Amino acid sequence: MRFDPKDAAQIIPAGEYDAEVLSAEEKITKTSNKPMLKLVFKIFSGSSEAMLNDYIVVPETVWKLKRLCEAAGVEGFDSGEVNTAKLVGKGVRLKIKVKPATEKYPESNSVAGYAKIGGETASDDLAIPEENIPF
Repeated sequence: MRFDPKDAAQIIPAGEYDAEVLSAEEKITKTSNKPMLKLVFKIFSGSSEAMLNDYIVVPETVWKLKRLCEAAGVEGFDSGEVNTAKLVGKGVRLKIKVKPATEKYPESNSVAGYAKIGGETASDDLAIPEENIPF
């Protein structure tokens, strides 16, 4: 297997980025046996792209699912059941933060919030030209 070792240290600067939901997989957490949604995003930053995972655990971070559904235009949250397959392929705006390194883990990114692309939380200076977004 060939790879670029620099890819292992790829940290996205904190900010807001347009992204596409590549997958949304319902799972069970290993430690607490709770329902969890594992999301994989493709993030568009200028002319480059990056991948980032996010995890929504019920009930602790169900607020993130509500915001994600609102941002992606996916209905069903108010009924208590969302067809997570409908999230795949949707474009959303992610608020990304950088988590500092600890003794156990290196510096990493995490998703702090969701918004609609072009919504009021999007920063003009981070906007990506529409022709660079495939959805």
